[in-house]
Amino acid sequence: MSEFTINAGISNTHKEHGLKKPEINQNPAAEAKVIEKEASRESSLQWQKVESKDKKGTDLQLAVDTVKISSTTVTAPQAVKAAAPALDLRKNLKDKFTGMLEKTYANIFHHNRLVAKVAEWMVGNIMERLALLGMDPTELASLKDKVREDLVFQNKVAFSQVVYDEAMLEIVA
Repeated sequence: MSEFTINAGISNTHKEHGLKKPEINQNPAAEAKVIEKEASRESSLQWQKVESKDKKGTDLQLAVDTVKISSTTVTAPQAVKAAAPALDLRKNLKDKFTGMLEKTYANIFHHNRLVAKVAEWMVGNIMERLALLGMDPTELASLKDKVREDLVFQNKVAFSQVVYDEAMLEIVA
């Protein structure tokens, strides 16, 4: 909604509520003092100014001889206490990079050469990260083999669908 003002001094954003357009204070220093005063909070401790013996000027001293302090112990829920330690972070990173490797490695066999080259580069980087996280080369090779087997299975399913469609077209046509 645009900021269109009407002669009555009411803007479009405020006219629904019948409020006048807020006035801009021309004295920011006075406004800051008001904000400081509103933001300050008085405590139950009483302070008094005392003449300093060593220094020139005054010091602040408590007006009361004793101060009673009460403390409250708050227990956090178990979910908050069990923050992710470093082992969980490492496991989560390993899982995330493993998923990325499976998705990206399939693109190495893409028909578009640019997509395939970018996938090769990404697979190299992901494998390096997984090796830094402590994954064995045999695990990496088994991941790649699993992705290749899945791709071969997808191709077999696609070919069987094509054969089925051809057979159905011969019957119908």
